Amino acid sequence: MGSSGKMAVDLYHALWSPPSRAVRMIGRAVGVRFNLITCEPIQGDHLKPDFLKMNPMHTIPTINDNGFVLWESRAIGQYLVSKYAPQSTLIPTDLQQKALYDQRLFFDYAMLQNFSKTMRRIFVGGTRFEPKDIKQCRTSLQLLDQFLSQSTYVAGERITLVDYTAAASVITCQPEMVDLSTYPHVQRWLARVRTEIDGFEEINGPGVEMIGNVIGAVLSSDGDSSKL
Repeated sequence: MGSSGKMAVDLYHALWSPPSRAVRMIGRAVGVRFNLITCEPIQGDHLKPDFLKMNPMHTIPTINDNGFVLWESRAIGQYLVSKYAPQSTLIPTDLQQKALYDQRLFFDYAMLQNFSKTMRRIFVGGTRFEPKDIKQCRTSLQLLDQFLSQSTYVAGERITLVDYTAAASVITCQPEMVDLSTYPHVQRWLARVRTEIDGFEEINGPGVEMIGNVIGAVLSSDGDSSKL
């Protein structure tokens, strides 16, 4: 147990994983102490029998909170807020604000899938970005930029959990992938949440650097300078 008497929550994660990083930031915000357990899909850790027994979908992040197992980062984040900081404003309570929050949370999931698919091709041996993936990423960023032209944060005028999850995805975009100056409202929002989310650089920095090193090395060897 920590000094507060709370037991640590086991978090199976990978440094490079945007959803893992989002959960770590949310946990920091609501005072959760994690026991970090590296589960590296690239090395097959997610397919080991003990992990499959716990999570048959073999995805990260996954938590074990004193016997309660949960996966899917947005479900984990909402659980942590509801259990450990029920009065937090990270999840709106007003009906319409909550509906907008839910809408943007689903959008964020689709956006993350586009980014992940684009990068995954490089991690599994690809040598360049696929045009169709680039188009989908561009569309996602254009939509996010449009949303942020109308509000300070992704789901309104107050920071919510969806800013944590979306920021973990957007910060992962590398210079070889996207020129964020093309999306001024996204750029403004990202600069703001980087200073407002506790531990943002500490939690995201190592994983983003890891992704950048892999993508940069592969694309430079192939002579690809494509940007979104």
